[in-house]
Amino acid sequence: MAKKNISKNKENISKKNLVILIVGIPGSGKTTLAKLLAKKLNAKFLEINQIVKDKKLFLSYDQTFDSYVVNLKKLQKTLNNLIAQLKKTNKIVLEGHIGCEIKLAADFVFVFRIDPKILYKRLKNRNYSKEKIKENLLAEILDYCTIKSLKNYPNSKVIEIDVSKKSKQEILKNILSILENKKFEEKEPNWSYYLLDEEFSKAFL
Repeated sequence: MAKKNISKNKENISKKNLVILIVGIPGSGKTTLAKLLAKKLNAKFLEINQIVKDKKLFLSYDQTFDSYVVNLKKLQKTLNNLIAQLKKTNKIVLEGHIGCEIKLAADFVFVFRIDPKILYKRLKNRNYSKEKIKENLLAEILDYCTIKSLKNYPNSKVIEIDVSKKSKQEILKNILSILENKKFEEKEPNWSYYLLDEEFSKAFL
């Protein structure tokens, strides 16, 4: 589905002001890893959800799912303007699940994938409502972020990483290897079998 290894870009990442976007379902570990990556690369860190709140780039608030209904056109324009300004002198690391819904001037789009059973525990610990947990589990099972990313970005820029059983340092190492044009291969995540698992459906969906 998404690209698994990158070897065409020969520029040294230390000399290029890359724009790196990390997307994935809430609970996949995007924010933590994005901050670590930004620190490692001495890059500007942009948290998309916070920008939405700070600049009031939303249409309404959904009480059922405890989330904002974002004005995607305004968000896309705001972020691309910010990227154009910051990229002149900085590398940039952005994170936010909604990043897959818009078209940004990104050089790499990392899609964090996570086993739905692990995701369930994380969302439960966040005290998400049953409806919100179900929505996010189904989105992960149905490859939502990957499909949206492939729709909005060139296939060559989209890379899936299964973060289910990896430490933060392992994930960071995977990302840095890709940025340095080193070979990266792993089995593409496929959670569709969970839809046929009656026990899983009864317990989690």
